[in-house]
Amino acid sequence: MEATPTNVSGTVAGPAPGVFRWEKMVFWLPGCGALGLLAAWAAVVARGYAAPLVLFPLVVGVVLGGAVVLLMRVLDVGHQPTIWLGALLAGLLTVAGQHYFTFWKVQVQQVFAADPEKVAGLLLVAPERVPPGRFWEFMTWSASRGLSIRGYSVQGGLAWLLWSLDGLLVLVPAMILVGATARLPYCDRCRQWYHTTRTGRIDSETAFQLSAEVETALGAGIERVRYRLLVCQGGCGPTGLVLAGEDADGRFSSGILWLDAAGRQKVVEILDRYAALHADERSEKAEDGKAKAESGDGKAEGEEPRPRS
Repeated sequence: MEATPTNVSGTVAGPAPGVFRWEKMVFWLPGCGALGLLAAWAAVVARGYAAPLVLFPLVVGVVLGGAVVLLMRVLDVGHQPTIWLGALLAGLLTVAGQHYFTFWKVQVQQVFAADPEKVAGLLLVAPERVPPGRFWEFMTWSASRGLSIRGYSVQGGLAWLLWSLDGLLVLVPAMILVGATARLPYCDRCRQWYHTTRTGRIDSETAFQLSAEVETALGAGIERVRYRLLVCQGGCGPTGLVLAGEDADGRFSSGILWLDAAGRQKVVEILDRYAALHADERSEKAEDGKAKAESGDGKAEGEEPRPRS
């Protein structure tokens, strides 16, 4: 159940989406390309040690997605098409790069490790056993020779299908990570991503007090409410209030509301009162526990030791 904000005093429109900027693109695309090639090379090296059939490409995709997200945050790229273009470039280079680096590795081994006379003899007797010197011919040659999967040989079209599925398993988690991060708020004025300045759990009473103050419906019977305050690092945009909770039946309710300075002040005052109240309660409990412990120690010290039988 989505929370639906209403237009009341203290609420404003959310930040505008990021716009295209050449200076971001100049660094973003080469950076994503470099990340894709680096991930491809690392995957080829890692395959020499262990490469579980489904798990390995998923891990490669997660690592690649995390690296692209980190670069996106470092460069503060907020234009959605630019983000997706770079992420897709990194993903495709990772998938294709693994095959190319494998081809390059085989060529290097053939030049420096193989016996030239033996290679010349194989070319005369069994040319199909010698890897071709061109990349696309090498891919076709590898597919015709077959891939060994748990004792089974997958050849021809099935080999190409397996490579395609492997590439999808790399792309999907990487795109999911990038897409989830790209949905976060971005301030186009200071050209930086919003960040969380305050987060925590509050009781349902305080959550409904916040909802009443800014009129954001969370739904009835909400429990285990968590809040977050989002601000742009330059302080030039509105403040985001995120409320998320779950009722007794497990139904999830969440929403984000954008606040101006007055609305932010109201929310901060409510959160400060809640924090102060619970800090006093924790202090009282700590003092009670300490008093009980000291009282128990005093009794123990005043008692005479009983003789052992």
